[in-house]
Amino acid sequence: MVFALQAGTSCAVGVQQPVRLTLAQSTESSQACCTSAYPAPHTGGIRASRLVGATVRNVLGERLGTIHDAIIDPNGTVLYAVVAVNGVFGSYDNKYFPVPWPALRRSGDYYVLNIDAAGLRGAPSFDRDQWPDTASEAWTTSVYRYYNQRPPSLEASR
Repeated sequence: MVFALQAGTSCAVGVQQPVRLTLAQSTESSQACCTSAYPAPHTGGIRASRLVGATVRNVLGERLGTIHDAIIDPNGTVLYAVVAVNGVFGSYDNKYFPVPWPALRRSGDYYVLNIDAAGLRGAPSFDRDQWPDTASEAWTTSVYRYYNQRPPSLEASR
C-alpha cells in the first residue's frame, strides 16, 4: 500500500514520537487529504510538503543531506525518513540512507541526527534505483538497531 501526500495539503507531523496519519476522503472533491490522528502542538508540527527537501545536520551542525522521502506503514506510522546525501560523501551520491523517524530531532528549519559523517557512511543504505522491501520486518529492525532505536512492531500494522 502506498501513501501519497499531496503538496500543499496540511498534515501535522511531530518529531518526538512516531506519527499516526489518517488518510480521509474529502467530501468536496475526489482528492484524498491527510489529517493528524493525534493533535500536534502548534509549534511541533510541519507540513509533509516541507518535510521533503529538509536539511539533515549532525549535532555539530555539519550538513549530512536532505530528506528525500518518508516510509509510512499501512497504519500511518512514519517508520523512517529516506535521506539523500547529494555530494556530501562523493561516491555515495547514488545511495539513500533510511533513518528511523525517532532518531531525528527538529531544530528550526532542519533536522538533527546524532551521528557523524563516518557513522552515516557505515549506515544501512540502498541504491536509488533499487529500493529494499520496505515492508520487511528484518530490514526495518536492522535500520532501527543501527541508530540505537527500538524497532516498531510491524506485526501490529499488517
